[in-house]
Amino acid sequence: MDANNHQGTIKETFSLAEVPREAYYMGLAGTLPYLATSISTVYLSWELNHSTAGYGMIFSQKDATYLLSLIEPLQIGYGASILSFLGAIHWGLEWAGYGGTQGYKRYAIGVVAPMVAWSTLLMPIEGALISQFLGFVGLYYVDTRTSFSLLHSPFTLRPS
Repeated sequence: MDANNHQGTIKETFSLAEVPREAYYMGLAGTLPYLATSISTVYLSWELNHSTAGYGMIFSQKDATYLLSLIEPLQIGYGASILSFLGAIHWGLEWAGYGGTQGYKRYAIGVVAPMVAWSTLLMPIEGALISQFLGFVGLYYVDTRTSFSLLHSPFTLRPS
């Protein structure tokens, strides 16, 4: 593959032109709680560091610590739910026969994703967030390879 072909693949991967509007809007809506907890975690961590030094803007050290102890588990739990759902899509593709049946290979994706996702609930916060990030990146890679190998958009697949 030449460089232009790689650029085309990258642009096509991030193009949302073929995504049905309903799926697009509902998918974005589903990410809002995760985005809110992520932004809150980053802000509260910043606030905690600055309140310790004596110049926090809104929260005291005690309040920032308390709120972080509430928000971080919510973020990890919601991230685990999203990751599990993304893995389950592969089971649905297999059951529907999209792209032909692939058997254990496709089912394994649907099993590994929730195993990674739900095991993060038992990890320390930092390890859980890193593991979930790696899980999201891994599923993105698998989804991209699946779409590429089928030579169709994931939303225009036809049963075989």
